[in-house]
Amino acid sequence: MCDKSDLTYKQLLEAILAKIFGEAKNPELFTRYGEWNDLTSDLNELVDEELNKENDADKRQVIVLKRDFMVRELIILMRNQFVHSYLFDDLWLQASQGCTILRDYAHLNPRPSKFGGHQCDGIKWTEIERSMMPDRPKRRFDFRGRVTEGWEYCSCLDHVISNLMCKVWGFSSFTDGKTVNPSPSDSFTCNDASMYLAVLLCFGDNILDDQKFLREIGANLDEADTPQEKLLKVLSVPGIRGKLRKRIQELIPNRG
Repeated sequence: MCDKSDLTYKQLLEAILAKIFGEAKNPELFTRYGEWNDLTSDLNELVDEELNKENDADKRQVIVLKRDFMVRELIILMRNQFVHSYLFDDLWLQASQGCTILRDYAHLNPRPSKFGGHQCDGIKWTEIERSMMPDRPKRRFDFRGRVTEGWEYCSCLDHVISNLMCKVWGFSSFTDGKTVNPSPSDSFTCNDASMYLAVLLCFGDNILDDQKFLREIGANLDEADTPQEKLLKVLSVPGIRGKLRKRIQELIPNRG
């Protein structure tokens, strides 16, 4: 199993939404003629036809500000639609697969810094935008994270989807003031292992029970007594992020 994947941000975002859009408060918003489709179509045109072809710095800045505003609109729409969905609940995601893998990850002590962490989205929301956010549900577990400013993530899956939106269309100062603006063709990568774990659970796969995956990465869990110890063994396999990406790619059927 190789460490590389040609899975793009956009393909992964579309695959996740196809899996969960029926759990939206109003699924019609995600149809061909829904608000989500309108916004994403406008963003595709803005980025592909205007931003990528504009060389004047001042004009580019105007387009970038418009793009960032539209991405924030998408995130607000997504959170309002899914924030109270059981598929947007980490505890339910874990229970559906008979595991505690996200909680175990959050509670790894000490959790190696290379595995990353999350708490807030790092976005500078306006007061008006904050008022449009849904009521944040009670924390389902306490998740330590490096980024502490912005809107607190509702779940690991919220982290995944919000991050993917910013990667698909680009977004200024998404994390710690650093500009994040990759091409939509860039392969999906992330430092926070909880994002991979949440995506796999969303697709119905608990890696600690995935015998095919465990054999291919050469992880021997026989000497691990607790779920945390088993998880740590898996995450300590060299090149594990690439292997998790590859497994996610295998779980997405009919990927274009």
